[in-house]
Amino acid sequence: ASADAGGLVIVQRPSTGPIIYGVVPDGATVTVTGTDGSSNSVRVTSNVFTYADPTARSVSVRPGGGSAMTTNVN
Repeated sequence: ASADAGGLVIVQRPSTGPIIYGVVPDGATVTVTGTDGSSNSVRVTSNVFTYADPTARSVSVRPGGGSAMTTNVN
C-alpha cells in the first residue's frame, strides 16, 4: 500500500556516498537534489530506480498526479 501511495525509498550509506533504491507507483517521477541545489531526474524502470551520487541531499517521488514526497539522504 505504501508503494502504491508514494513509493518506498531505501538509502545505503557506504563510505563512497549514498546509494538510493526505490519502488514507486506507476507513472511516478523521481528527482534527486544535490548538496549544491542541482536537480537530476532519475530513470524509473518497471517501477524501480537506483541512484548513486556522493553529493545527493534528498530524493523526491511524485506519483502521477500526486504531491511529491521527499526523503532526506544525509
